[in-house]
Amino acid sequence: MYTIDTSVWVNATEPREIDHADSRGFLRASAARSLPVVVPTLVLVEVAATVGRMRGEQRSLRVTRLLAHWRAITFHDLDRALADAAADLARVYRLRGADVDKTSIVLEY
Repeated sequence: MYTIDTSVWVNATEPREIDHADSRGFLRASAARSLPVVVPTLVLVEVAATVGRMRGEQRSLRVTRLLAHWRAITFHDLDRALADAAADLARVYRLRGADVDKTSIVLEY
């Protein structure tokens, strides 16, 4: 099981981003291999907000809809127990933001 940070989804859709090619390649490879992805539902909000600020409402809507219908993704509600676990991981590993999930691992493709 894998989790993909919001920055990867955003970078993959925005050609002006520094890591655009790597992010896009990673997502294509993960889709081709049907890798199981688990993300908190909050990723939809983060992607919508970031893409909306960068490219506007219509682009944000298209990108968010694509993400919401990605076949290999399982969305998990960020309930209190998961939020507490994420807060613990963020505190211990000095992580930033809300993209912390106890299933996080690094994937090389």
